[in-house]
Order: sequence, then C-alpha cells, then structure tokens
Amino acid sequence: MNEPMLEHVRPAPSPAPPRKIEGRDKTIVRLSDELTRLHEENNRNKQALKEVALILFCHGGPLHSNIDQYTKSQLHNFFKIKQVIDI
Repeated sequence: MNEPMLEHVRPAPSPAPPRKIEGRDKTIVRLSDELTRLHEENNRNKQALKEVALILFCHGGPLHSNIDQYTKSQLHNFFKIKQVIDI
C-alpha cells in the first residue's frame, strides 16, 4: 500500500499564550473598571433624586399640599433640601 507523503503538511501553529496586562493596558483596564463603577453610581444617584422629588412633591407631600401639616420651620428645611438637590 502506498501511503501519501505528508512532508508538505505543517502542523497548525499553537495559539499565542495570553498576553500579560502591563503598563498602559493595565491603566486602560483600571480606568474602564472605574468608569463602569462611576456610571452605575451615577444611575443610582439619579434614581435616588427622582425618589426624593416624589416624596417632596407627591400629593400630600410637604411641598405640594402638606397634608401631614409640617411646621413652617420644617417646611423651610424641605425647601433647603429642594434647592441643594436642584429639582
């Protein structure tokens, strides 16, 4: 039996080993992680501001109809909170 000659067939190259993350690449990964964390924190803060606005301005809320009959001093504090969070 004649077997074909396989001299011209080369084995597939082995995959390159994983590259170490160093220097600039390490900085990029760190900054990317930090950006993701800050983006998530910003989204949580925006949601918290919406919830505060609902509490202050909802029907019966202190800056809407004041059904709970907050005092003038307490209402003043609510207005200061409103100004600080700029809603």
